[in-house]
Amino acid sequence: MPGRVFQLTGPPGSGKTTTALTWSLRRAHPTWVLDWDVVAGVLRIAGSEGDPYASAAEVVATMAGQIVAEGVDCVVVGARLPAPPAPWAHVWDALDDLDPIVIALLPSVETCVARNDADPGRRGAFAVAESTVRSSAAAQAAWRDVPSAITLDTTSMTVDDVCDALETAVSPGP
Repeated sequence: MPGRVFQLTGPPGSGKTTTALTWSLRRAHPTWVLDWDVVAGVLRIAGSEGDPYASAAEVVATMAGQIVAEGVDCVVVGARLPAPPAPWAHVWDALDDLDPIVIALLPSVETCVARNDADPGRRGAFAVAESTVRSSAAAQAAWRDVPSAITLDTTSMTVDDVCDALETAVSPGP
């Protein structure tokens, strides 16, 4: 039986990467994490032609397909909008072919700003401007209107709380 693909999205500071890594280690079912930003960074460093983020989405989808074919679940970490503007409209098409369960982590904007500011990994070349966090949070809020998406307001939740909520949300019913 193939594994399932989960796409974890949300604004910067929402806890996507931390949640994905923690959740994958806690799950009873084997689970692999693929981070879109990391793949894009590798492609950029390698001098890949074209948009590294569009290319990374294709690479991640290919890898996720191979992972789930082996019966392992895969969490894809990557910012995604429900109706992305051009030229991003078809970036996730290859992943969509795997029928991912989209999970949007949507803490309050102020929580995202505070977490982003406190993250030591977001300094120098990896800094994310407050204006970017705020605009992304506003755009990501549109996931609340997508019936098929799982959305969580993680403002007051610990990582363990989020992982518990995710496991409950994706577990098959009785």
